[in-house]
Order: sequence, then structure tokens, then C-alpha cells
Amino acid sequence: MDEIAVVLGGRAAKLPDKACEYALPGGLVSISIVLVPFTQAEFLEARRGWESLAVVKDEPSIGPQAFSFISGMGDRQTFNFLVLKGTQFLLVNVLEIQQRGPMTPPEKLDRLRALVRKMATKI
Repeated sequence: MDEIAVVLGGRAAKLPDKACEYALPGGLVSISIVLVPFTQAEFLEARRGWESLAVVKDEPSIGPQAFSFISGMGDRQTFNFLVLKGTQFLLVNVLEIQQRGPMTPPEKLDRLRALVRKMATKI
């Protein structure tokens, strides 16, 4: 998680009493990583659900069954990666709150993609 926080905006400071929150220059970041058993049908259903809410992009560099999307409103931006590998489902969710860094959302997505690819190889 520390590696993700650093990718998003430089030196990250873990917030006390917060399992997944970091302070970065210009804002806060909440990082969630979930790995649970999942079926192909559940994965496809999840994808269809997100396609109705956001622009979903296939992520073949991560795996044959992987996709990402960016969602957000106002000062909140959420980067999401969902990967199915065998019967394991990996969800990486990064919520930025009031983040005003020099990187655009596509640049952040590119940097996160490399880290998610690394995580997926360990499943």
C-alpha cells in the first residue's frame, strides 16, 4: 500500500488510527486491496454493473480478465482495477480526496496499472 501512495503523489504519511488512509501533498488517499474467491459469472456481473456507471477499459497488460475505470464527483476521484485470476478476484480501489497533484488521472492510472500488474502476478 505504501508503494501505491508514493506513486500517487510523492512521500506519503500514514494517518494514525486509519488502516488505509494516507496524507499526500495536496490531499488524502484511501487505498483498499481485496482478494476474495469469485466465479466467472460474478466477475462478469460486476463488470456489467460498472459499465452502467463508468467508462470501463479492458486491461490486457494485467491479465485476460482485468478491467479498470475511473469514477468521481467534485473533489473525489476513484481509480479502480478488477482482476479475475482463476477463482481469485483482486480489487484495487484508490480514492483520492482533494488531491491536487501534477499528474492527470490518465497518468495516475498508468502508474497504478504497473503496480496492479505486479500484484496480479502474485495470485
